[in-house]
Amino acid sequence: MTFGTFAQIANESLDTMECSRDHLRWLSALGKAIHTDLSTGHGLIAKDLADLAQYLADDHRNNLDDQFSQLNDQLEAIELRA
Repeated sequence: MTFGTFAQIANESLDTMECSRDHLRWLSALGKAIHTDLSTGHGLIAKDLADLAQYLADDHRNNLDDQFSQLNDQLEAIELRA
């Protein structure tokens, strides 16, 4: 097992976490926008924003599932996953 393999797995893990952090920031902003829209009594765009939040959450969950499987397989291949 080479250092390059470990570095690749570590970098992929960090990339995944960075992407997750971005998605959570976006979902937080959408939640705040929905709250603001509903608080003003207008609620004109809340449903569209909620639909977008659901899409982003579902899409990211699917991406995370795929990335988790890939990283898990890589760690099992080098016998680092119990």
